[in-house]
Amino acid sequence: MKCNISYKNVEFDYSRYFDDVKIRCPFCQFKSKRTKTFRSLKELTFHLANQHSKEGDYYPFDMEQIQSLIRMIGLAKEWRIL
Repeated sequence: MKCNISYKNVEFDYSRYFDDVKIRCPFCQFKSKRTKTFRSLKELTFHLANQHSKEGDYYPFDMEQIQSLIRMIGLAKEWRIL
């Protein structure tokens, strides 16, 4: 059974960005094995905006892909999948 609903069109509560979740920065993780673990999606979003906003093409992913992934994790938290 196919579902034609795109997660981009789904409205969700951004307060889920403050929920407890252990998550690491993919940019820092790519550089070294020792990285800080963030306790919320908001902390990671803040870190990305301040530390990695001008990252080059060195990585196999870009900021837009990471932000999309963070939004999907927030949606999964809202739907109680995670």
